[in-house]
Amino acid sequence: MLTKTVPQKIRGLVVAAESNWPMGEGVPEFTYFLERIPENFHLSRPVFARPAPARPRHGFVESRVVETRQDLLALFERVKEVDPEGGLILMRPLRAHWNSIITPTGVAVGPGHDGATSGKGAYTIPAPSSFSWLSKETLADAGVTTPYIEVVGEKGRGGHIVQLRDGPSLAPGQDYIPREVRVEKVILLRGDEDLLDWERACSLLRDEEGAVVYHPGGAVSSHYGVHCVLNGIPYITSFEPKVGSRLKPTAYHWTRRDFREVAERVPLYPYFPLDGRRTYSVPLAFAVVHSLGAFLASPPNEAVYRLIGWALAVLVKASAMASLGELRYIPSEYRHEVPWGELLWDEEEEAIDRFDCYDNLGDWSLSEYGEALGIAYRLFTEVPWSGPYGGKPWAESTRLALRLYQALRDFVEHPTRARLRKAGEAANQLVHATHNNGWYLNKFADQTLLDVSSDSPGYVIGVRGEVAAIVYDPFVGAKASDLTKVRLPRIAEKTPVDLRDEEAVRRLLKKEKAKLPYTEAPKENVFPGQVTLDFNDHAHLQVRMPRVNRDYGFAFDIRRENPLALLLAAYWHGEVAKGTPPTRSLNSSDSESLRYFPLEVEVVGGKPKAVGISGVWGGVWVAIKGHVA
Repeated sequence: MLTKTVPQKIRGLVVAAESNWPMGEGVPEFTYFLERIPENFHLSRPVFARPAPARPRHGFVESRVVETRQDLLALFERVKEVDPEGGLILMRPLRAHWNSIITPTGVAVGPGHDGATSGKGAYTIPAPSSFSWLSKETLADAGVTTPYIEVVGEKGRGGHIVQLRDGPSLAPGQDYIPREVRVEKVILLRGDEDLLDWERACSLLRDEEGAVVYHPGGAVSSHYGVHCVLNGIPYITSFEPKVGSRLKPTAYHWTRRDFREVAERVPLYPYFPLDGRRTYSVPLAFAVVHSLGAFLASPPNEAVYRLIGWALAVLVKASAMASLGELRYIPSEYRHEVPWGELLWDEEEEAIDRFDCYDNLGDWSLSEYGEALGIAYRLFTEVPWSGPYGGKPWAESTRLALRLYQALRDFVEHPTRARLRKAGEAANQLVHATHNNGWYLNKFADQTLLDVSSDSPGYVIGVRGEVAAIVYDPFVGAKASDLTKVRLPRIAEKTPVDLRDEEAVRRLLKKEKAKLPYTEAPKENVFPGQVTLDFNDHAHLQVRMPRVNRDYGFAFDIRRENPLALLLAAYWHGEVAKGTPPTRSLNSSDSESLRYFPLEVEVVGGKPKAVGISGVWGGVWVAIKGHVA
């Protein structure tokens, strides 16, 4: 561990290099100098030099590319002149396409290598981050209380962590108005002012009553914005303040125009890069969905409009690609009902590789994905699937994707707060959607990435290069007339059945032709889980609780008069089989002794209190909820 006399910027970078940075490119290789540059140190290629002040300062001697030892020595001499205890960091130059600053309350994204830090063309995105993978001890070693993470990204790639520094706590949003103020003077910032001069100017402005800084295209987390925050100077980026006007620190309420702006930015052809066999677009989309509440409480901008429209559209696209990829395994006698057979099977009628299939499906329009989901839902529901493929679990996941598509289409047609909320809720449902062997969209992202998206959505937005393309590149917007209306399956309202009522369970399961209810819209304390059932007459309930990052297990004996055991046996056989252990496996891929059942588990006080299990009887979805005994 470096001592506290080492500049914080250097300590932070050393600690960052030793830490894990999910979804990013990590810290580039670097070296640093504190006292002098050794005589035998020569440059064989250009390097990027980052001056490091002894104490954290937002804006110091400008970072730059140096090509010769003479230029390097001159820069080092300048650093020592401004701050005798400062140092210099060297790393390889990055072909910066975009950059960001990520804080606990939001992220600023800008073009090039310094758009976010200088406020040139930057956007502030109010998405929170807890950085749960950075412990208090780690931050203390870095000399950081409130982390500011600077990221530089090359085109089409994740970002490189180039700085872990400390900064003031910021409220979410684009503007900083710490108190009610009558505007007496407006200081216009261009974003190219010398940062040392700006630091000195702010120390004078803080005593000037009514002084307000206007920085069009800036960001509160930029060097200029942070100096204003540190000195209590109102800093405005979202509108031009007028002398004589009065500014109040009030919450922002979206207008009808704001919702129209989002609807106009739903892409007809959603950007969805596949890097070989992986994509970060799905966890990025969920990070945006998790941030909707923060977005709606803050002044929006072009980046926010685009991110919301893209996230909802790309989740429809990913869902359609997942469901169509599963149709490769439809029983051969039903292949003629699949309209896109040439995209799913080769000339020998063998299923092509899943990711080759995704490539074949990657350039469709949003409307085509919606229509495909409708066809896939019918085939998953009506065709007699066998083995570990397709069938009712895939039908249910596809139905949830259809709900999202229809909600998004309705929002594009009539953009309102209520319809955007409905689309956001439908997108959240996909987090819990499962199929025969796991999570619905697990071919695009694993649970670890989803946990990061939920824990630190701002970090995910700030560290992924896809955001630069979404925010700055041109796109084709989808109109309501472009989106085909797909009929959704009709689902009855929720009617829970108490698992402790054995007769009620019997009656429910025996009425295979009845239109039984399916429950959805889980509560905040409802988590996905599973039951393992074995031939030794034991069952084990296990639920993953992301917020506390651990599993909770609950075991019981199916030979007892246990209503949950009765339900499991009935689910296994398709009928009531009280107290009888299963005698066969429903999936040929299962082991000889185990069968897994997807569940929803309600957790109260850290313990499971209620469970729900979904199944299909007579082609109708059934969900039963009850209490754990």
